[in-house]
Amino acid sequence: MELQNSPCNSPNGSNSKSNKNFLKINSNLEVYFNRIFKTKFFGLKCGKIILNHTCANNGILSEDCFRVSIPYANQILTWTVYFNIRNPDLGPDFDFDDKFFLNDPDLDDFEKNVPSLMNWDSEDSNSLLKVITELVLYYKKYQVDYLYKHGGHLVYEYDNLLSKTEICDEDVEMILLPTVINPSEVHFLIRIAVDFSRLPKKSYLCNYDIIVLHIMYRGNNWNRITPQLLISKNLEEILGESNNFHLPPVSTERHLMDYVLEIKKLVSTKIDSIILSSRKRKEFVNTALCLQGSSVVEYDNIEFSFISFLLNHKDFYFFLHFHLTPNFPIQPPKITLQSCYHLANKDELYKTTLSNNFPYNPLWEPEQMFTKILIYLIENEISTFQTNSIKNKRT
Repeated sequence: MELQNSPCNSPNGSNSKSNKNFLKINSNLEVYFNRIFKTKFFGLKCGKIILNHTCANNGILSEDCFRVSIPYANQILTWTVYFNIRNPDLGPDFDFDDKFFLNDPDLDDFEKNVPSLMNWDSEDSNSLLKVITELVLYYKKYQVDYLYKHGGHLVYEYDNLLSKTEICDEDVEMILLPTVINPSEVHFLIRIAVDFSRLPKKSYLCNYDIIVLHIMYRGNNWNRITPQLLISKNLEEILGESNNFHLPPVSTERHLMDYVLEIKKLVSTKIDSIILSSRKRKEFVNTALCLQGSSVVEYDNIEFSFISFLLNHKDFYFFLHFHLTPNFPIQPPKITLQSCYHLANKDELYKTTLSNNFPYNPLWEPEQMFTKILIYLIENEISTFQTNSIKNKRT
């Protein structure tokens, strides 16, 4: 059997044809790997497990030996899976990129933490996925023990994060790097649990849309700290890019649990502002519909981001466009006047966008806001716009 690892799921995200990876899998094993391919979301970051060939014999790809790339703690764990092609009932063997992990395992502890491997069920299509999941959890346990040996004050920070906040063990992934006796980096990946259901309804939101905080500690006594907010693509289209959040700096005097709570408050405040803006945009558009409904050309009835009218002033017809940004009403609407008659170029009617010198107060009710803008346009802008549209028309 040949399976294709989709280009969008390749580790470097490339879409080039040369990066497509065709996996030749023995028919006795394909049921296990099919389940891996169908697992679209794995770990806190909801990444994807990537499979690649790793062994070759005289240039011929092996059908029972694969490299597995697993997202963990904002890193990639690269493990090699070996099957006995003649007897898959025996279950797989593993080779780990971290050579200290399970180099001399306690068999009782191993059986307790990885029961799906010790009791391999060749009839269960989920067997390989179960083993990988259990091994990742076992690796996390190993990393926590490693932290207790080398983490210094970060042990206190980690314990307090789990014991004094709503953050639980399942909300955190952590790793010390490099995988040597004296690591120089500690990475924490922490799920920021907030209620996304309050956001304006989006058809593409799903249960795997996440916000996670990645914090890296380096330097003497872990005193160099770098925070990064990671947002799933769907949420990013609603909340904006992560760098728009302007994360506060982290210092050694600031406890990790306090910083995580501050970030959660920051995200919640952002969600509150989006909800408020959505409600205010809807109120403005609905008010404009009530006041000038017969003149409406089109409007956005999903996100309420724009509304356009065809108006007449002293027998001069023109289009009036309101564009409402996600920061409305703090940010005033963008107002554009467009001629019905005159082309500024080959394909577009003459138009002009007004500066923000029209009367505006974000605290006004929508009716007052819309009416004052309309009066201002009639008294100050329409005649000038008519003259300019004639002057600038394409001849």
